[in-house]
Amino acid sequence: MLALELPRALLGRIEEEARSGYPEEVCGFLFSPPPGPRAACRRVTRVEPALNEADGGRGNRFVISAERLRAVEREATVRGEVVGGFYHSHPDHAPLPSAADTEGAWPWYAYLIVAVHRGGTCSHGAFELVRPSGRLATRRLQVTVDGSAIGSRSDRTRRN
Repeated sequence: MLALELPRALLGRIEEEARSGYPEEVCGFLFSPPPGPRAACRRVTRVEPALNEADGGRGNRFVISAERLRAVEREATVRGEVVGGFYHSHPDHAPLPSAADTEGAWPWYAYLIVAVHRGGTCSHGAFELVRPSGRLATRRLQVTVDGSAIGSRSDRTRRN
């Protein structure tokens, strides 16, 4: 299982977006350099917000359209990047994947969940889909400042 490395400045941008979008879920893309064959870490170098296109219930779900994802993936390729994963917020809920998160997850991508508690304090969880079980497993989330680790988190696999 790979670690997800996220610079503190980018995590701060995601947290601010989650606070400003509260009480609805916000979502977006995590960009990385193309991973090498033996990469031990998915290093996030850029984040980009996405419009939550859910038809309702945005307080507990998010949708990014396939058309938007394809467009963002094309743009990333031109920049020499890949969409390495997605982030979204959980207003007033733990940073653990919901049943909808698990059902909508795809292999290979990293998933970052930022829980926003009462519109202020944030906590985090990072996950990836494990095949063939279909469950989300926790990734180690390493927050960095100028390339140096300032904190990490690793939990057991969450079964839904």
